[in-house]
Amino acid sequence: MFNDNFGSFDKDFKIELIETYLSEYQKEFSKFRHIVVQKDFQNLAFAACNLRGIASYFGDPVVTEQSRRIETITRNNNKIEEGLEIFFNELEISHGLMVEELKQIKEELMKDQK
Repeated sequence: MFNDNFGSFDKDFKIELIETYLSEYQKEFSKFRHIVVQKDFQNLAFAACNLRGIASYFGDPVVTEQSRRIETITRNNNKIEEGLEIFFNELEISHGLMVEELKQIKEELMKDQK
């Protein structure tokens, strides 16, 4: 899916884009976890919206949908306190898989440059 969105861009740009995301994602995801723990629904909707956009941009439909689900529920004030941790844990796993896939894509791009 990544190449569907970025196929026409040069390899240096793709590598830089992935490196930037990978260098920032742990910090941002840690903030996301904190927002979930605090049950700060306004900021949770915003964080989920941001992640949804990024995941969509990178072409990951699972993370996109899971983020959309959390965003929609929190924006509609359906404060799912009991299920929130479960939804977030599923998102965390899927996001980890997306990160690993991005690392793999970066490695392949770097090999192709040599």
